[in-house]
Amino acid sequence: MNENDALNTIGNAIKSHGYFVYTISGGSSPRFLYTVGLHEKLDVELLFAGGAYFSAQLAKDIVDCAAKYLMNNPSTSSFNVENICGTFELKKADESWSKSLPLGAIDYYKTDKVCLMQITPPQQLLTIDVPNCELSMNDTGNRVWSWFDRSYPSGLPKNCSAITNLEALKGAAITEAMRWEVEQWELFSGAGPDVKKEDTRVVPLSTLVLYDPTLDPVMKLKEGKGLWRSEDMVWNDWG
Repeated sequence: MNENDALNTIGNAIKSHGYFVYTISGGSSPRFLYTVGLHEKLDVELLFAGGAYFSAQLAKDIVDCAAKYLMNNPSTSSFNVENICGTFELKKADESWSKSLPLGAIDYYKTDKVCLMQITPPQQLLTIDVPNCELSMNDTGNRVWSWFDRSYPSGLPKNCSAITNLEALKGAAITEAMRWEVEQWELFSGAGPDVKKEDTRVVPLSTLVLYDPTLDPVMKLKEGKGLWRSEDMVWNDWG
């Protein structure tokens, strides 16, 4: 899709629904979604950064729900989503996020930044890829996003992904790592065979290695090779 087609698609969505939702995934940063169109009425766009707990479709549904809440009540700071336990919060994002992430909105409005409100999931559904957008993108607490505008190091492919489990995505130490393909790893907290399918997620490799610097050796694995560690957190060769 060329730029004119993209702008037309956005414009038509705004006319029909009041906004358009971009989903950006792949590369060396977590998935994120943002709106284009709310700025015209509310002087703000929505950002849902990270949120690996949720599927891509459910993340889009959450953004849709937030947009409807905000359009009906511009002063709202929280909202609920049907069939999801807990309250989602809305908080103003630091300018560094507003200048870097919503490029489609920036292009559409021909400006250098767009004010963002971050959608934050309920505490029990938070994952390590959800940043605190009240802080700068460069804040150490947001280190999972520090490769947003960079490539992977060490000559790794640009779309390295990792199959992992929710326990790891909630901050538990990874104890098993395997590189199966040039671009694909498995990193689990606990024994991989014990992980239920519904608890697995696929995220950029960077999400895990930036959160936990002790995973640096994982990036150097050859295909078909792995590592494991126990309570002493010392890596051992595997495979």
